[in-house]
Amino acid sequence: MIMKRIYNFLLIGFVALVGLTSCDKGIDPIGDGEGQLRTKSIAIDVVNSEEVVSRSSVDVSTFTITIRKAASDEVVYSWKYSEMPEIITLDVGDYKVEAFNAAPQDAAFEAPYYYASKEFTIVKDEITEIGTLVCKLANVKVSIRYSDELAALIGNGDDVNVNVVVGELGSLDFAFSETRAGYFRYVESSTTLVATFSGTVDGFFLNEYKVYSDVAPGQHRIITFSLKSNPLNPDEYGSIGTSGLSIDATVTNVDLTIDVPVTEEPVDPDDMLSLSTASLRMGADGSTANVKVTATGDWTVESNQTWLTTSQASGAKGETTITVTATANETTAERNATLTFRMGNQTKTIAVTQAVKGDDTAPTITSTSIDVDGVNIVSAGMTAAVTIKAPKGIAHLNVTIDSPSLTPADLEDVGLGANFDLAYPGELEGGLSGLGFPTGSNVIGKNELVFDISSFMGLLQAFAGEHHFILNVVDANGQEITKTLKFLVQ
Repeated sequence: MIMKRIYNFLLIGFVALVGLTSCDKGIDPIGDGEGQLRTKSIAIDVVNSEEVVSRSSVDVSTFTITIRKAASDEVVYSWKYSEMPEIITLDVGDYKVEAFNAAPQDAAFEAPYYYASKEFTIVKDEITEIGTLVCKLANVKVSIRYSDELAALIGNGDDVNVNVVVGELGSLDFAFSETRAGYFRYVESSTTLVATFSGTVDGFFLNEYKVYSDVAPGQHRIITFSLKSNPLNPDEYGSIGTSGLSIDATVTNVDLTIDVPVTEEPVDPDDMLSLSTASLRMGADGSTANVKVTATGDWTVESNQTWLTTSQASGAKGETTITVTATANETTAERNATLTFRMGNQTKTIAVTQAVKGDDTAPTITSTSIDVDGVNIVSAGMTAAVTIKAPKGIAHLNVTIDSPSLTPADLEDVGLGANFDLAYPGELEGGLSGLGFPTGSNVIGKNELVFDISSFMGLLQAFAGEHHFILNVVDANGQEITKTLKFLVQ
């Protein structure tokens, strides 16, 4: 009997619940010959086996994401990773997405170039997801070292220098005191490395070189100079000083494109810390946003700004949703903050930007009939409607039903869940559509929706207690707002 009441309650009430009437303003539905790419599905991992024990230690928020047409290589979109929109519309066809940390240089110290790409196809009226791009070192890393015996004979090494040339373009001079690594652009047609040592050793000036071939991107060539007691033929490696001293050079090659640490014990391959977003854009007024944290162990989160807080500072294994809260921005400029999540050796960050007063681009949830911030006493015939505005277009409309009378199991019995996203309903598509919920393209890109649950109020009177309908709206720029509609049946 109770399930029949619940079903009737849902069937009639929920049709009104999201009797969302759309006001088409600005963004049109997908037209002929177009599809969509959910850019927020793009995740970046960085492989750097020599320096990290997991792929998450490199901050990817400043990486560049580029979308190119596959046929012409024309760039159609480019953003900083932390500023990507939620979803974009593209013409039907083949494309390539690229991720990289910086423009490659011919030669520079401490300038690793990480790169990844993936091809994808846009299908008419369908949403494409990319998944993870694994960025690997795409230039050549070189370090210069000296044996203890040779270093003792060099002394202060004021005139000692090693010139390294890779290919036809890259050249760097390593002073004796230089400890930084050099990074060189890889040119496929020129794969030779020449290291030339010059300087005074034990009072004698030496000038010798060594040549290495088969240089490849992702290599770390560690060149160690040492004394050679029995010099080879001078013609093989260059001129030899008249002192009888000679410099030898051995090279160690480390492949940095393989995610196997060499300096520390590897982490469990099943260890994982992931966040539902890499960036948040908050409205100028005091606002909140939800972030899902998925972890295989204990984790903590810290904010570097006092105006930005989280509902909890730590969590454990599993999936946890935390609420991020920003106080009202009373300044005349945007505010920026960073949330840092840590689990053992793994670190993830979220870049947070808050708009200034008067910036009306962030989503809003307002009402002229109910109090969207307080508790509303339910009465027969009452009007209950909210207006959702998203000038940048709705990307997600998440609904959470929190009721003492309707458990998640009860909702599942009628084809619903306690949590769902009307933009991406997944397996709940049938149940939601059957109850009159707009889904997919009827939500995505809309600038304004009226959420009217007036006819729902009479039905709600049959269930005593306080009932919450939590609305979370995320726009195409990643800005979001969360409001909890509270209704009390006495």
